[in-house]
Amino acid sequence: MRKGWSSRDRLLFDPGTLKTKIDQPHAINYVYPSQEGSYVAVGTSAGGSEKSLLWILDTTTGHIV
Repeated sequence: MRKGWSSRDRLLFDPGTLKTKIDQPHAINYVYPSQEGSYVAVGTSAGGSEKSLLWILDTTTGHIV
């Protein structure tokens, strides 16, 4: 993500760092930002599954809400 056109890119969420009981790679299925941009919903799934986990991220801190 970045703030505005001229700012630098910042990694907000990396699905490769998810720690789970299964040892499978995760993929991002969807990303949906809030209207004001302070939060973003990210859906991830493991190992090609169509079951998504929903993550809500605070874009200011990068923390999972």
